Amino acid sequence: MKKSIQILKELTIPYEYDNNEEQIEWFKSNIYLIDTIIQEIEALGPNHDVDIGEINIKRVIDFSISITSILSKSKAIHNLNIIFLESGLSNQAKTIHKAQLAKVKNLYLEVIDFLEGKKKVINNPENIPIPNHIIKAMTKQQKGVIGDIKEKTERETFIKTLENTIRKDYKELHDIAKQEISKIDNKYEISKYLGSSFKSNEILTVRSLLVILHRKLKSGNITDTDKMIYIPWKEIYEECSISIGKSGGYETRLTKPIREAILSKEGNLAKKRWVKDEVSDKVIMTSFLLEVKPLESKVGLRFSSFLFSDKKKLEKSTMIDNKGFVRFRKVNRSEIGLNLFLYLERYISQQDSNKKLDLTTIINICNLHESYVKNKKRTIYDIERAFYDMVSQQTILSSWSKKEGINGQQQYEFVNLRYKKTEHKIPQEKQINLGKIINITAKKVTKKLNKNKRG
Repeated sequence: MKKSIQILKELTIPYEYDNNEEQIEWFKSNIYLIDTIIQEIEALGPNHDVDIGEINIKRVIDFSISITSILSKSKAIHNLNIIFLESGLSNQAKTIHKAQLAKVKNLYLEVIDFLEGKKKVINNPENIPIPNHIIKAMTKQQKGVIGDIKEKTERETFIKTLENTIRKDYKELHDIAKQEISKIDNKYEISKYLGSSFKSNEILTVRSLLVILHRKLKSGNITDTDKMIYIPWKEIYEECSISIGKSGGYETRLTKPIREAILSKEGNLAKKRWVKDEVSDKVIMTSFLLEVKPLESKVGLRFSSFLFSDKKKLEKSTMIDNKGFVRFRKVNRSEIGLNLFLYLERYISQQDSNKKLDLTTIINICNLHESYVKNKKRTIYDIERAFYDMVSQQTILSSWSKKEGINGQQQYEFVNLRYKKTEHKIPQEKQINLGKIINITAKKVTKKLNKNKRG
C-alpha cells in the first residue's frame, strides 16, 4: 500500500516524452495504477495506520496548468500534484479519497481522448469582452455624482426623487431633512442609487445572453443591436449549462430561474434604474432589457446599448469566462464565492501573470466586516474555499498561495490561468531607423579599415 501511494505521489509527465503515443501510454499505465490504489484503499480496515503525511488541502489535483499546456503545446510536460491520503483513514476519508482519485482518472481519460484526436479541446475557455460597468451595476459597485447625469431633465427628475427620499427618511426630523436637501449639488455622491444587487440567476442570464450575442455579431448573424433579436430558448439553456434530462427535455426546475430572469416584469433585467456608462462617464436611466417578446421555442429581446461593447469600451471591458463561471457556481453556491469570482475575473486581466490581494481588501470587496468579527475562522475558510474551487474548476486561477504581508496582514497571491504574454514588437518606423544606423555604422567601419590599409 505504502509503495503504491509513494508512486502515485511522484507521478509526473516526463520531459522526454515528445510524442502523443508515449504520452497516451503514460496516461493509460497510470490509470491502471489509480485503479489498483482505489482497490487497496477499499481493502483497508477503518482507521488503518498509514503514515504518509498531511492531506493536500486542495483536495483535487491542480489540473489547470497541465491541461492548458496540452492545449497550447500538444504535450503534457508539467508535473501533476497528486493527492496525499490522510494518516489514519476513516470510512469517510476513504470515500473522499476514492472520489478524488476517480476525478484524476476521469481527467486522464479526457486527456487521452484529446491526444487521440477524439476531442478538439478540453474545457477551452471562451473569453469574451463585456464592459466593466455591467458587472459593477449588477453588484452595486458603481460610483458617481449628480453631475454625471448630463441630461438636464433627467437630472431634475433625479433631484426631485432624491429630495422626496430624504423627506421620507427624516419624516419626523424636518430640520435635518432640510439640511440634507440643501447639500444637494453637482458633487453630491449618488453611488448607493446606482445599479442594483442582481440575483445569481439574473447574473448568469445576463452573462449567457451576452456570450450568445457576441457569437452572433462575430458570425454576422446579426448586425443591428438596436432591433429585436430572437434567440432560441435551447441556445440560452445550453449557454447556462442546463443539460437535457432523462425524459428528453430540459428540467423545469433548472430552466425556471432563467426564464423568470428574462420574462419577469418585476425582475432586475426589466426594471428601469440609474446606471453609469464608464466610457462616457454619464449616468443614465435604463433597463437591461428594453423589450421582451416570448414565443414558444424562442424569445425576442431588445437590449440596452449599456450592455454592448464597442471599440471605445474595449479598454474598460472584462474578459469573462462564462463556462468557467457555471462550473464554479455548481460547486460553490456561496455569496462570498459569487462576489470573489466576479471581482477577480475583472481584477486579473489576461496581461497579469500574478496578482496580490490582502485580506482587508477582500473583506471590503465582499462586505464581510460583520461576519468576520462574528466568526473569523469561518469567513477565512469561505474565502479560501472560493480560491480552491476556482483552481479545481479551471477558471481564472491556476494556483494561489498565502503569506504574511506588511504589518502582519495576511496576503494572497494568485497565478493567472488566462495569462497571455504580450510580445512588444519594434514599430516599422523604428525598424527602418535602426537599419539606417546599422548601415551608417557599417560604412564608417569599412572606411576606417580601408584608411588603415592605405596607411
